[in-house]
Amino acid sequence: MKKLQWTTEKRKVSELKSFEGNPRKATEKDIKDLDQSLERFDMAEPLVINTDNEVIGGNFRLSRLKEKRID
Repeated sequence: MKKLQWTTEKRKVSELKSFEGNPRKATEKDIKDLDQSLERFDMAEPLVINTDNEVIGGNFRLSRLKEKRID
């Protein structure tokens, strides 16, 4: 089996696609908490994407970045 090769790259938010099957639903408190965290710490944990620019880890963060029009 071929070993995965992980890399860290900068991407524009507008280039990324949300995972349509994401089951997570955020509450108003979740949204407020994440917005405060993003303001305080920026993007402390990077989003995880596949080779098609689809986010497979961090869809909630992506949705907040898109809502705030951060690119």
